[in-house]
Amino acid sequence: MLCLLEEMRKHPEGVQALRAEQAAVIAEHGEELTPTALAAMPLAEGWVKESMRRTPVVPIVPRTAIQGFEVGGFWVRPGQPVVAGLRSTMQLDPRFEGSKPLAFCPERWMAPEASRDAAWMPFGGGPRLCLGNLLSMAELKIFLALLTRRYDVEFLDHAEAWHYIPLARPLRGMPIRLRPRHLTGKAPSA
Repeated sequence: MLCLLEEMRKHPEGVQALRAEQAAVIAEHGEELTPTALAAMPLAEGWVKESMRRTPVVPIVPRTAIQGFEVGGFWVRPGQPVVAGLRSTMQLDPRFEGSKPLAFCPERWMAPEASRDAAWMPFGGGPRLCLGNLLSMAELKIFLALLTRRYDVEFLDHAEAWHYIPLARPLRGMPIRLRPRHLTGKAPSA
């Protein structure tokens, strides 16, 4: 959730597009966040995936080599500890080259070719895939939907520094102020 807030701080213009998507979802499905309503939020899903691609909660994955192999001109022996850097892998994967890999671009996930499997793995993969990945994706979309529908977010620190190891987190806690808004997008009258 903090990574989503960080992207909202950096990209306030995108928040308006999220609000427009939420207005369309409410018009078509009502205010209730049903599975059908969640499926009608491709931009919100793009924001969740893109924020996790740029700042995975767990940026490194430690493993032990079960067999020897060569990587980048270096030989890794069986039994040797290895670390996969998910943050750099997901940001610099060649499959993102044509779409500005370092840029925040949630729309990249709305294209039919957006399924990049191994290029996006904040929940791990294969037999070690996080069992809660689908629940987490739904929770993050619900958080983003409710936040953009109901609140204006004021970021009180515009230069928040982050630590990435062992977990991605803002150093000063990311102070914010929430101002309630009506679902119409207008602030409530006093």
